[in-house]
Amino acid sequence: MEGEVTVKDAGKAQVVTASESEQADARGPQRTIALDDSGDALLMLGTSAGTQPVQVSKAVMTLASPVWKAMFKRHWKENEATEIPLPEDDVGTMLIVLRIAHLRFHELLKKKGLTIDALLALAVVCDKYDIVPLVRPFLDLYDWAQCHLPDTISGERCDPAWFFIAWTFGYRESFTELADFVVKRTGLDENGFLVTDDEPGFPSHMPPGLIELMADVRKTTLGYMLEVIYDVLDRILKGPVCVVKESRGPVCGVMTLDSYISFLLAKGLYPVRRPAAETSLSIQELYDASKEVGIAITGAISKHTYIHCGCFKRYEFLPGLKEIYQVKDMVISKSHVRHMAEQAKK
Repeated sequence: MEGEVTVKDAGKAQVVTASESEQADARGPQRTIALDDSGDALLMLGTSAGTQPVQVSKAVMTLASPVWKAMFKRHWKENEATEIPLPEDDVGTMLIVLRIAHLRFHELLKKKGLTIDALLALAVVCDKYDIVPLVRPFLDLYDWAQCHLPDTISGERCDPAWFFIAWTFGYRESFTELADFVVKRTGLDENGFLVTDDEPGFPSHMPPGLIELMADVRKTTLGYMLEVIYDVLDRILKGPVCVVKESRGPVCGVMTLDSYISFLLAKGLYPVRRPAAETSLSIQELYDASKEVGIAITGAISKHTYIHCGCFKRYEFLPGLKEIYQVKDMVISKSHVRHMAEQAKK
């Protein structure tokens, strides 16, 4: 029956549901889950507060993973069952991969059965034990991964947890698109750590070097944007702003400067001129705020008022920011590309 597993209790096989068996961390010692009735090894999953014993076949596991093969070699005992503690691995996740290895497919979660956090945990285990070739076919078969594919156009499902998932299973295209999306929406918290605009931080499991690369890209990109913004301020201060020869005066300059400084003050960029490392702003936040800058020349001078609206056009800076903003493929290193290419071939 789907979702049921065989367990051993006092030498007698019994059946419990998969959902019941995966709550080991919340309860005390559990009955043994037998994935192979003639299994010659016992895995102790979880912590001592909620250990889940799982009876497995050493032969099956050594074929499934080079890491497991080495693990059993260290613990091998002739003519005895081998008991191996695995306290650091998530119980539910390990049961998924062990069921796949032991061909217990009827006990697996079906279509879209994994949350993004569960999928991340699965990626962590697959990376740790080098079992991507064993598990990845089931991601496609049961739509475990596709339903979490980031949509960077709408901004839906753009969870940073996807980075490690894509890095592990070789999803380069979605990795690159998400990296471009997330780095633009990454700022600094009060302690100077990277945070996304809508999340408190990043997952504990991230591809090596990605956080540092994001920090560098954010700093560099914001630096270029701030150069453009402060250059416009200097030009306004230098003047003259008004270009109407018949009635050139200070009013246009005052209005333009007032509007522009109001924008800078609102974003903490004035009176102190902030370098990228000293502002909490994300690239996206600064770009969006720049699009809302309204430099208004109203109530200007004499009969030429209607043409003073062109006085501030020399200070239009959004096209320059847009060119910087639209640069792509900066948040991916050659090592990331190589790794994902290798993973995709497995």
